[in-house]
Amino acid sequence: MKKASVCLLASILVCVASPAWADMLKITFTDENSDTSMGRWDNGPDSWSITYVGSGNINIESVLITLVGGGGGPVKFDLAGGVPVYSDGFDFVEVSSSVLYSYDVEDGGTFLQIDFTDGFSSADFLNFTIDVDNSNAAVRGSHMNKSFVTVTYDGGRTATANFSGIYNSFSAEANVPLVVPAPAAAALAFVGLGLVGWVKRRIS
Repeated sequence: MKKASVCLLASILVCVASPAWADMLKITFTDENSDTSMGRWDNGPDSWSITYVGSGNINIESVLITLVGGGGGPVKFDLAGGVPVYSDGFDFVEVSSSVLYSYDVEDGGTFLQIDFTDGFSSADFLNFTIDVDNSNAAVRGSHMNKSFVTVTYDGGRTATANFSGIYNSFSAEANVPLVVPAPAAAALAFVGLGLVGWVKRRIS
């Protein structure tokens, strides 16, 4: 086999072996505060869920939710009330979970950091409530479109996705794509790199 042909074959194997965006982490937000019977919008916490979708060949280490203001003004976590002044505040409360974790969030802040003690993978879930408000108290789906999620996984890899929602809805969703290297793809990559090294040795 000619050296040029070997190089071409090696390049093809390495390209074919490139990992694909296969799995994803889904983060869903729902504003539950649309009851105006008491003359205000904000009378309860908002619902959040984190679920893993896919084969589960990777291990998620942490999730960072960053709030960025949209059409309704600045969006913040409201733990103690007063964001805005006529709203109640509600701290982080777990609803259900299949994992161990710790979290960090501040009243009036824009960051919620969740660290998974033993990782987060296929079939794992975390459902919780925490209040999120803007200048109107009720956060519509489109108000979350500039907010985003950063996922850290597999020893330091990161992936990011924005929330997506519409104005007439009080919910938004972020789907963070994750690179999953398949064993067969890794084997092809090693073969391709081995051929490249063999050709270099032959040339030298």
